[in-house]
Amino acid sequence: MQRPAQRARQQSAKQQSTGIAVGDIFPAFEGPDVDGQMINLDSDALAGRPRLVVLLSDAESSAAKTALVTLSAWADRLFSLDIRVFVIAPLEPHAAKAWASGLSLPFPVLCDPARAVSKRLVPSLNQTGGPVIASILLRPNRHVMAILAGETPDHGDVACAYVETLADERKHRVVSGGVAPVLFVPDVFSSEDCQRLMTIFALEGHDYVEPGDGGKGRATDYKMRIPDYGRNDRIDHWVINPETTKFIAERLFSRVAPVVRQTFHYPLTKYERFRIGRYQALDSEPGIIGSAHGHRDNTEKQVAHRRFACSVALNAEAHDGGGLVFPEHSGAECAPRTGEALVFSSSMLHQVMPVTRGTRFVLLSFLFGDI
Repeated sequence: MQRPAQRARQQSAKQQSTGIAVGDIFPAFEGPDVDGQMINLDSDALAGRPRLVVLLSDAESSAAKTALVTLSAWADRLFSLDIRVFVIAPLEPHAAKAWASGLSLPFPVLCDPARAVSKRLVPSLNQTGGPVIASILLRPNRHVMAILAGETPDHGDVACAYVETLADERKHRVVSGGVAPVLFVPDVFSSEDCQRLMTIFALEGHDYVEPGDGGKGRATDYKMRIPDYGRNDRIDHWVINPETTKFIAERLFSRVAPVVRQTFHYPLTKYERFRIGRYQALDSEPGIIGSAHGHRDNTEKQVAHRRFACSVALNAEAHDGGGLVFPEHSGAECAPRTGEALVFSSSMLHQVMPVTRGTRFVLLSFLFGDI
C-alpha cells in the first residue's frame, strides 16, 4: 500500500503551471459582480446545473467583444438547457458595470482585476499571442466537460451541443426499488490516457506470476491470471513503474477522491498497487462463472483496510458485457463509459458479469485512508 505525498499541494502547483484540463474539478470561486455583491459559483442555487465560465485576458479587445456578442445570441438557448453563464472580466466592479452595459451582456459579470483565475486555469490567456477569451464548460458536478478557446469561434453553439449530450442522464425520472449506492465519476481519464494504459498492458510486464505468489520485491510490472470463482477470462497487469503509478494516482486523487469525500465524508489518502485488468469473451471455454458468484473486497484480514473499490473503463465501446451487478440492491448492471470511474464500498457484494463480445480493459484500484 502506498500514500500520495502532499497530494493537494502538488495538484495545486501543477494546475497553476499547466492550467485546468477536461475531467478536473473546477476550483471553488467567489468573486464580486458589477455591483460588488459576492457570487459563489458553487452556491446551492447554481450547483447541479451546467455552468459556462468565460475568462477574458483583455476586456477591451475587439476579438473578445465580438466573441461575447456571438455568445449573447445564444442566451435563450443556453438558459433553456439550464446552462448558467458567467463572464469573469479583468476589471474593477465600477468599470465592469459600464463595460457590460455597453455590450448589453445578458450574463452576470464577475470581477477579477488581477487575472488570478485566468492565470491559474488558462495560462495561455496571459501569454503573448495567446487567446483573448476562453470558456470552461462545467458538468452539473463541477467537473470540467470542455475547454473552448480562440480556435472555437462560437462558444455558445459548442457549449449547447455538449450539454445536449447529457439530456438523457439529466432527465427527471422516478426510481422505485433498490438502487446500489455507487458513484460514477466521468472523464477521470481521457481517451488518450485510456489508450496509454492499454498500450502498457500490451507492451510491458510480460513476466507472468502464478496466482497467490504476489509481487513482493519485484522492480518491474508483471501479469497474473486471476482465477477467482472459477474464472478463466481475466488477466491482471500489476503496475510497478513509478511514472505510471504517479500518473494514475494523480488522476484518481484529484478527480475521484474529492467526490468520495463530498459524498461519503471519507478522506482518501492511500491506495494499493494499481492493476490493469483484461477480460476476454470466451463463450466456448468452460469455467467462466462470472455472473454466478458475488464477492466482497475486504473480508479477509490482509485486505480489511480497503474502503472503496474503483473501476475505470478503458474501452467501453469495444466490448459487450463486463458490467458490475450489486445483487443486494438490484439486478441492474452498472457499466461506466470509457474514462469513467465506478466507485463503491469494498463491503458491498458485487458480481463482474462475463464479457460476451470483444475484450474489456479496466483500471482497478482499492482506495482507503487513515480512518
